[in-house]
Amino acid sequence: MSGVYGPGQRLPIAALCEKYGAGLSVAREALTRLAEQGLLRAERNRGFATIPLSVDELEDLMLARAQIEEACLRRSMVRGDTRWEASVVAAHHALSKAPVVDPAADPAGFAEWAEAHAAFHAALCAASASPRLLDLRQSLFDTAEVYHAWLRPAGGLRDRSGEHREIMDAVLVRDSAKAGALMIVHITRTFDQLIAAARDTHGGG
Repeated sequence: MSGVYGPGQRLPIAALCEKYGAGLSVAREALTRLAEQGLLRAERNRGFATIPLSVDELEDLMLARAQIEEACLRRSMVRGDTRWEASVVAAHHALSKAPVVDPAADPAGFAEWAEAHAAFHAALCAASASPRLLDLRQSLFDTAEVYHAWLRPAGGLRDRSGEHREIMDAVLVRDSAKAGALMIVHITRTFDQLIAAARDTHGGG
């Protein structure tokens, strides 16, 4: 997920075993599980490889993630109690304090922000009371993070912190229609940047 291996790159199982001090069967099991989550590809008789970089895949991922994240958020807003609201506020506070940095210039600082960002989105959806939906939401989120690591799109004039606060404010007043719409816009803007970066750097394959 940190982008160490590039798009479509085969994964050397022997080297991974040595790096992590794991046996071959353990490594294969871990890679199989990652492939089941959509983070890798299992290639018949060839082992495992990272997912390809594709504009079509990005567009499909955007559609799926926006729909699933909105559904989880709306369910949370119906079922969440005051403790859930407090967890959303706490996660947003942590995100607002995380450094907003260039990932190339400050990988550690960016990792801190990325962790806080993931925690905020997870907190918003945590009360949805659907383990299957939450697992799917997390899988889609993680796959998007792989593309982020590869492409590192420029933020431009976008106010991500403002978008996060608007979503939180709508959640706290239980305006599900507004919160859902804001979430879809938020995710779509992110993927628009990723798709533009993919077309610029990889020719839109």
